This record gives sequence, C-alpha cells and structure tokens, in this order.
Amino acid sequence: MPRPLAVIFLPKNKDDMAVAHLPVLAAYASLVQSATPATRIVMFNINAEKQLAIVLGLPKVGAVGIMEGGESSSLINFVREHVPPVDVPWIREAGSGKYLPLKVVVQESKSDPEQKGKSKSATAPPTETRAKAEGSA
Repeated sequence: MPRPLAVIFLPKNKDDMAVAHLPVLAAYASLVQSATPATRIVMFNINAEKQLAIVLGLPKVGAVGIMEGGESSSLINFVREHVPPVDVPWIREAGSGKYLPLKVVVQESKSDPEQKGKSKSATAPPTETRAKAEGSA
C-alpha cells in the first residue's frame, strides 16, 4: 500500500477553483487511512509560487505533497504541531449512519428585485402567500 500524504503545500488562493476540492479529498483520505494522522494542508500566498518553483528547479509549482516517513519527518512534525487537520463536518455526519433531518432556513425579503416596476396589487405579500400554501397542504 502506498504511503499516505502527510502534508500538502499549496501556493494558491484558498478560493481557487483548481484546488477547492483538495480539502475534501484530504479529509476523506484521512478518515479512510485512520491508522495515520490526518493530512494537513498548508496554503501559501500566491506570490510564494515563484520562489518555490525556483527552489525546486521547476518552471511552475501547483502543489507539493510530502509523504509519511522518510527524511522529512521533522518538517511533518512541525506542521502537525502548528496546522490543524482538515475538517469537513458533512463527511463525518454522513459516515455516522444516523438520519439527519432536513434543515431549511427561510429568509423573507420586503422587496423583490424582479417585481420592481410592477404594481403591488399584482402580487400577494409574502405572509399571504405562505398562508395560502400552508392551507392547501
């Protein structure tokens, strides 16, 4: 079995679509490989990519992963002491096997941008609409 990744270094913005899936994958992989400590993700400033590429002798760097064990154990231990494991609550909840009821948050608005310019008598106020919907259910 291959050694799991202990740390993933990302010189990207955390909202970048190219890396947005990595926290979920890291959290899931950590649950599956429960014998080893959870994978940590370290985000660098986007400007650090150039410096990291120069040090590694590469034209560009998208991510650097360090596997468990080997010569990098002191770096891995440092990261584990200072960076919390990736936590994705819905993965834990889904794996529990318990029924989770639907939670819907309703927020009412006093104005509707689509109704702008139309007469107010053409639409019912939100409370009347809700009362009609509840009465017909």
